[in-house]
Amino acid sequence: MGRNLYPLIGGLFMAGASLVSTAASADDSSATVLAPSSQWNVSYDEDSCRLLRIFGTGDDRTVFYIERYEPGDRFFMVVAGKGINKRSTTPTTVRFGPSGRTIDDNQTYGDLGDFGPAILINEASLAELGDSDKSAEAEFNQEALAADTDIFGQVLGPDQEGAVSWLEVKSGTKKPFRLALGPMDKPMEAMRKCTDDLVASWGFDITALRGMSRAPVPVRSPGTWLTAKDYPRTALGKGQQGIVQVRLAVGADGSPQSCHIQRSTRPVEFDQAVCRGLMKRARFHPALGADGEPMPSFWRSGVRFVLPG
Repeated sequence: MGRNLYPLIGGLFMAGASLVSTAASADDSSATVLAPSSQWNVSYDEDSCRLLRIFGTGDDRTVFYIERYEPGDRFFMVVAGKGINKRSTTPTTVRFGPSGRTIDDNQTYGDLGDFGPAILINEASLAELGDSDKSAEAEFNQEALAADTDIFGQVLGPDQEGAVSWLEVKSGTKKPFRLALGPMDKPMEAMRKCTDDLVASWGFDITALRGMSRAPVPVRSPGTWLTAKDYPRTALGKGQQGIVQVRLAVGADGSPQSCHIQRSTRPVEFDQAVCRGLMKRARFHPALGADGEPMPSFWRSGVRFVLPG
């Protein structure tokens, strides 16, 4: 329900709302094409759903996976392999094609064991999401959020997902490579089934949530809930960065009932800072059911801790 449509945090770290550029219409024939070397695998976890596939062999072996923490079109994604530059001064460009989305911002670099260098992107999607896409600079608009009945932000259908069949990555000075994904409609259908089951496992009626007349609406901008002052001093001193996926249980009175970390790159100080700040400052106009009455719900978001410079 929390869709990162506005900055969560200013200053040293910010919520992951991707800046998007228009996909190029022409193919880049210079890209090395990597064929699948595994089947698609959907992993069910108590806090997330992961769709993973491996491409290439030998030194070209590359892994691509996406994770979702609630129903919707957006996802967290990782690509890892020798074709990724570590902390490139030139942004890595990721393009879903032939008619999907191009993303060249909101990136974090890391390492994924045997696969090597990795790029992590929060708030990605297969295709453009129209008016539901907002930049990190977008202003908090309480009235628009209250009027939005698209609870989970699902606008892409099977036809649009099936039109995406490859992922091209250009990382710094590295030679571009293209993962031959195949049509993405069936894999994404499996992810939708997983995320619906995920929400049900938290004790929510997915049908009731989809029938809400209003999702929980922040009383004031979430940008005021966490600030640069919340960056853990120990992590700041060590130059540590991270991504935290968080879910708040929101009561029928609009107050946060509990804070749950769904996924984190750690250290644990990041998790503690996020929950401490949100439980102290987050307040909502409660969700309303189909009958217009307040009801328990949840609000979810991703927080990216980023050092300046």
